[in-house]
Amino acid sequence: MIDIKLLRENPELVKENIKKKFQEEKLKLVDEVLDLDEKLRSFKTEGDNLRSQRNKTSKEIGALMGQGKKEAAEEAKKLVKEINDKLLHIEAQTEEFAQEVKKRMQVIPQIIDDTVPIGKDDTENVEIEKFGEPLVPDYEIPYHIDIMESFDGVDLDAARETSGAGFYYLRGDIARLHSAILSYARDFMIDRGYTYYIPPFMIRSDVVTGVMSFAEMEDMMYKIEGEDLYLIGTSEHSMIGKFINTITEEEKMPLKMTSYSPCFRKEVGAHGIEERGVYRIHQFEKQEMVIICKPEDSKTLYNELWKNTVDFFRSLEIPVRTLECCS
Repeated sequence: MIDIKLLRENPELVKENIKKKFQEEKLKLVDEVLDLDEKLRSFKTEGDNLRSQRNKTSKEIGALMGQGKKEAAEEAKKLVKEINDKLLHIEAQTEEFAQEVKKRMQVIPQIIDDTVPIGKDDTENVEIEKFGEPLVPDYEIPYHIDIMESFDGVDLDAARETSGAGFYYLRGDIARLHSAILSYARDFMIDRGYTYYIPPFMIRSDVVTGVMSFAEMEDMMYKIEGEDLYLIGTSEHSMIGKFINTITEEEKMPLKMTSYSPCFRKEVGAHGIEERGVYRIHQFEKQEMVIICKPEDSKTLYNELWKNTVDFFRSLEIPVRTLECCS
């Protein structure tokens, strides 16, 4: 989420950022948050005043009892009860408004960098540079699933019977190639000084809502029925969640990690499941890179992650191009 202080102090900047991302339907959220936030702070102030009054009155009860002023002490007790009743109402209101603010703040987009090109879709991405030239054969390139089937390496029909659309069986040399690439990616990153992790494949909802809204979570992630657990959609969530409620000593940063995990995604909405193939699917495996660092080092280390990606594909003689993704 963006810092609510930024939204309070410069709501027009936040609105302009929303326009640059072509998400005009979210403009109203800024005004809604400002209104809710004002009421929330009012409730907090009222609550603080009531607690102060309760503490003061509670201390007076003991003094009045010591002076034999029982009637006055009883009146003070009644006042404390009234304050407690008010506080219960105020605290309930505070929690309700805090949740409403959070719900909206999670949907308001982050402020994009000044270097990001403004555009509505991927046709307006900007190519920055190329590494290697793509080989264009003099024959029609088969669809990836046709290549896999020619090796008798995939069975989509059986997977549809056992699990539904968006799943697959890999077998034989294609399954071996799949495992080999993952092992190669793992060792590639270890050789670059990254610590290898296998994280939990299920995480609690409060770990996920630190990085996405509840609606996005419900659209992407599979929930374990009867438990506050979700199957991970990426190991990033587990790896970043590892640092919840912890303090990392400055001299130990940056922490460079590479993590393997299966990933599970509903793939609902605009993307959807591919009718044929293994691109947008419910289950896949991934080798991830995550760095925990000081904010001032993030740009340099981001560039390191980008270079790792380029070098990895070039080591397999796969051509790469760098795109500046539009807003």
